[in-house]
Amino acid sequence: MAYPTLVGIAWKVVENFLSEWSQQPYRWNREIDVQVAIAYRLTVACDLIGQGTLIGNYPSVLPGFRPQVWNRVSCEPKVIYTFTDGKQYHCFPDIVIWDDIPDPDNPPDTQEGGFWPILWACEIKYTEGSDYGTWDREKMEFLLDQKIVKFGCWVQMRREVGTGPAWVREMHERFWRCDATVTSRAG
Repeated sequence: MAYPTLVGIAWKVVENFLSEWSQQPYRWNREIDVQVAIAYRLTVACDLIGQGTLIGNYPSVLPGFRPQVWNRVSCEPKVIYTFTDGKQYHCFPDIVIWDDIPDPDNPPDTQEGGFWPILWACEIKYTEGSDYGTWDREKMEFLLDQKIVKFGCWVQMRREVGTGPAWVREMHERFWRCDATVTSRAG
């Protein structure tokens, strides 16, 4: 599948990060450390190709700040979805890459439950040992099924010796899952 440029970059950034983490699993001690590292790398990569920002002009703009420039990469934005019970709930995906807004002078009203289009989102589960959490994966599947997110990534990172990152692609290659363990080292 040919991915949009920013999605291809996102996959490569996460793959490279997980490869590095599998060799140095104590460098990033907590999930928030992983989230910050990946989001920073995504921001730099987007900036390098001139795609690091978006325009979304809201009426409440401060004087002199039009056009309103927003970072394309965001951590934990509020996203509304519909659960299997038919009710609406919200979640906070760990990392998102916003897609272009069709009309920057008429951006979605986020106060009324609207949101910017999400090109790519990633959920991260960082655990010690075999504490498998599946809610993040299920949440990402809801977002993909409902076309709230175009492409999704779920990463289960376990600080235990294994074979390193193992990827599975699902949902017509729109959803990449990774079970990442630490690569065995002699010594």
